Amino acid sequence: MTSKNFLRSSCLERRNALSDSVKKTAEQSFTANAFSLLNKKTQTLGVYFPVKSELNVLPLAKKLQKTGVCIALPCVIEPNSPLVFKKVDSFDSLSIGAFHIPEPPETAPVVIPDTILAPLTGFDRHGARLGYGAGYYDRTLAELENKPFFAGAAFCVQECDEIPCEKTDFPLDCIVTEKEIIWIK
Repeated sequence: MTSKNFLRSSCLERRNALSDSVKKTAEQSFTANAFSLLNKKTQTLGVYFPVKSELNVLPLAKKLQKTGVCIALPCVIEPNSPLVFKKVDSFDSLSIGAFHIPEPPETAPVVIPDTILAPLTGFDRHGARLGYGAGYYDRTLAELENKPFFAGAAFCVQECDEIPCEKTDFPLDCIVTEKEIIWIK
């Protein structure tokens, strides 16, 4: 089996190679797919602020927010600890947090998402995911009493045949790409 580091590098290379126009079209299709999935079932969505070449989920978050869904962004309070999700009232009032990623202000209320939409570096059709390797989402899910619906957001070019998993890796319930929603059994 291929190593996680090799797969991560290969997936990032494919994602980074996408042109801006391809990404923009893909992000519109992704938003439609994800909205159809999350619109009726989600009350509080934990979503990420896209950095680097990650799929832009902000149009989805703003569209869901207009329908009454509470949107929350993850905050790193301490290195190597679980993430804390804080409510986003306005994407204009974010401040720079850990890893130079925008997050809600310190005074924003902490919320527990019933759905988490995580960024993916890579994924397979068995629900295995690759992030950047720091384990923040896995630690967060391990700490939550009630496991939220756990979905991943990715471009279809990030798919792998098989990703090696460890006991501490939480599988995805589904993956949303610009082409499809992949349900994990």
